[in-house]
Amino acid sequence: MSDSASSPARSITGTGRWSRRRFTAVATSLIAGVAVSPNISAQISSPAAGSTPASGAAHVVKTIHGAVTVPANPQRVVAIGFPSAVTLLEIGVMPVGRTFYLPKLAPDTMDPKDIPVIESAAGELDIELIASLEPDLIVGSDWTDSSLQNPMYEELPRIAPTVIAEWTQAAGNWRVEAALCAEAVGKSTELANLQRAYETQVETIKSTYADAIASLSWDVISGGTDSGKWYLYSAASSHGKVIAETGIQLKAAAGQEDGFMEYSIERFDVLKDTDVLLAPTENKEPLLEQATFSILPAVHANHLFTTDYFFPSSYGISTALLHDVEAALTQL
Repeated sequence: MSDSASSPARSITGTGRWSRRRFTAVATSLIAGVAVSPNISAQISSPAAGSTPASGAAHVVKTIHGAVTVPANPQRVVAIGFPSAVTLLEIGVMPVGRTFYLPKLAPDTMDPKDIPVIESAAGELDIELIASLEPDLIVGSDWTDSSLQNPMYEELPRIAPTVIAEWTQAAGNWRVEAALCAEAVGKSTELANLQRAYETQVETIKSTYADAIASLSWDVISGGTDSGKWYLYSAASSHGKVIAETGIQLKAAAGQEDGFMEYSIERFDVLKDTDVLLAPTENKEPLLEQATFSILPAVHANHLFTTDYFFPSSYGISTALLHDVEAALTQL
């Protein structure tokens, strides 16, 4: 149902089991991610280099369900969360099964197009397919609130050791999931290298574009398509966190606690005081076709910028997003 012009946007709080699927559905519909037919909390740092378990030794990792013993060198890993799937690809581990949705991958990432998809487009796991893949490790994420957890996940430990990190709304907790995933497969050093490259790009933007960052406000949006809705993302979302780390200040989403909020297309006026807008590349034209969007000051100032890396869920994708943010800053 559309919001009225006078009512506040309806918050998508992530307080229901379907909210995670709702985010995936939004991401899939708005972003041209990697998807094939299914036929076939607080930020933490990656473990320090040298913390990878010794070859040949099983080791224990801490998950939201307690300690789990995992094999030293897992060879057949199934990823049931898209941040875990992307992290595996970036640290050199090709999973034998993956999620339906994947965001656009960073350049030079391994191509997962031929990997079996272990869930439906709606996020329903295919337990029989997962078992048939004979995994020696399963990685992913879920809510820590047991009332919100996916009951199908209870079947997974019967198939293979299952490492579940905490999921938070709009994939805002991907760093935690990445660190746990890398630890589980013995690739913490590789992840640390990706993290350093990301942090270097953050510092480059901070130091090079300090004046533009200090003087202009931003907001991160998507939508404007035939759904009649658009979405505003806060610093709690995966992309909002990445952008905020550069020192960029969000305007309309400044006080927003939820990772994202849904508005009707009649409510683009909430962006009237925002100086710079960032949206997915494929949403640019649909947005500009909306009369209430095209009259925004940021649009008139040619401060609408786009990126192909809108839903970062890994260090590689986040670094790619930052390159697009830097490209926008050079034009301000």
